[in-house]
Amino acid sequence: MMCLRLCVICSSFLSVLQVSFVNKTETIAGGTHVDYVSNLVANHVASVMNKTFVQTSKIEEHDVKRHLGGHG
Repeated sequence: MMCLRLCVICSSFLSVLQVSFVNKTETIAGGTHVDYVSNLVANHVASVMNKTFVQTSKIEEHDVKRHLGGHG
């Protein structure tokens, strides 16, 4: 079983800033684990938004990911 601790905040940075710890070592270069978690977040946000705003067009995971980095 995988254990993740995740914090997502609103920021004035114009790009994604992530810091992760793998085996108690800080990594700032990202990696497949960062992609995995960002996909989980984007999927959940898209799901909640589609349930909340049913009368708008369907929001896709890639739409959410585009806005996570402030590039949208």
